[in-house]
Amino acid sequence: MAGQAGGYSLMGFTKKDAYNYIEKSKREKIVDGDDGCDSMKAAIKAVFLKATHRLCSWHMEKNVTSNVKDEGLRQLFTRWIYSNMEIEEFEAGWDVGAEEYRLHDSFWAKETYDKRRMWADA
Repeated sequence: MAGQAGGYSLMGFTKKDAYNYIEKSKREKIVDGDDGCDSMKAAIKAVFLKATHRLCSWHMEKNVTSNVKDEGLRQLFTRWIYSNMEIEEFEAGWDVGAEEYRLHDSFWAKETYDKRRMWADA
C-alpha cells in the first residue's frame, strides 16, 4: 500500500502507525466472553458439546453495579442472579421490577433481559 502511494511520507501516517492500527484492531476482536459474544458461544459449543454457556455471576454483578444506581434494584438483580427459582417466578419478578424501576425504557435492561438464560438460574 505504501509502495503504491510512493512511500509513507505521502500517506499521512508512518509505518509504526500502520502496525499500531493493525495490532489495535486485532485486540478489539478479542472479547473476554462475559458479554455473551457469538464467537465465545460457538467455541464452547464446538469443544464442550453438552455444556451450557453461562455468564460469570461476578461479571454480571459488576455490570449491574456499573449500570444500576438504585440500591433496591441492585439487590433485586443479585437475587435474580443467585437464587434458584422457577421460570415463572423469575418472569413475574422481572415484570414487577421492570414496572417499579421503569426498566422498559432502558436499553441495558432490555439487553440483559434478552440474555437472561445465560445468567439467571431459573
